[in-house]
Amino acid sequence: MFDRRGKQALYVLAQLCVIGGNAVVMVVAFQVGNMSWIDLSPVLGLPATYSYFALSGGAALVILATLAITVRLVKLGLGSYAFRWSIGIKDRQPPTPMTAMEVLEIAHRHGLSVVQYADNLPLDRLSAEDHRALKARADGYGMTLELGTQGFNAAELARYIPIGQRIGSNILRVALDAEDALIPVPDLAAQLRELLPDGKAAGLRFAIENHFDYPSPRMVQLLDAVADDALGVCLDVANSICAGEWPMQTVRMLAPHAINLHFKDYRITPDPYGVGFRIHGTPLGQGRAELAEVLDALAHCDPDMSVILEHWLPPSDDMEATRALEHEWLDRTVAAARRLLAGR
Repeated sequence: MFDRRGKQALYVLAQLCVIGGNAVVMVVAFQVGNMSWIDLSPVLGLPATYSYFALSGGAALVILATLAITVRLVKLGLGSYAFRWSIGIKDRQPPTPMTAMEVLEIAHRHGLSVVQYADNLPLDRLSAEDHRALKARADGYGMTLELGTQGFNAAELARYIPIGQRIGSNILRVALDAEDALIPVPDLAAQLRELLPDGKAAGLRFAIENHFDYPSPRMVQLLDAVADDALGVCLDVANSICAGEWPMQTVRMLAPHAINLHFKDYRITPDPYGVGFRIHGTPLGQGRAELAEVLDALAHCDPDMSVILEHWLPPSDDMEATRALEHEWLDRTVAAARRLLAGR
């Protein structure tokens, strides 16, 4: 009957009706309360106005809770790595690679409110005019844009700061990996500290991501060494399995610093020949990730924090079918994410 965007609009409309109804109750109860000082409760002998004020206060709390649910709904975003095969990566290049604008349109069709462009769709290869066009389209949809890079490169990050300002991003995600783990923490902290003032002036916070080979304890050391609110964590649910950490270990270590979330799922399957096992991606909610527990651990985070949807879709021999499957996985992932976030 409704498409996904229609369902989202209906949900928001329902929440607004709840807010409107309770606003009427709150105002009327408060007005009646002001007129009821002379009436006494037959049970407690107290002015009846207290019960009306309590009703008014209860309605106000319902309004606040409903607003929180509705705001949380619209913080879902799409990460460009959800379309790694459609965009192209290394030797797997499609005939017509998906563009930054196409990713934005897909996010809009799914009713998402954020797009995070990662290093597989680097925005520094686009012109300033392209950046402005992306922002104009996002503004027209009421959406926001974020951007990111791979590996620590001070010159590259300095180049990305004005791009972030141009597209209105408040997050610059930096995925740290094995080579970055070789840089002594004090040295890396000093280089990051030099970049933060320009980032702050552009309205950006740096979000360092726990990538495959950068251990979370070392990330905490780096955050403590920099000790600046402009530096936080882009918390990826599953990446740090590669660093020998189970997801909830990673989450417990990094959640206090999280300012961005990469939400994905995975499964573990035995090798068909008994040679160990393999870790694969799966649509959200169909794997082993403790997704509700992850969200519980991040309940303290700023409600403006975006939840970026990604997945690890393995390639097949038929890359055209693989690229089509990226869309199917996103459909299931968005639906699962909305179920998980509802009421939070």
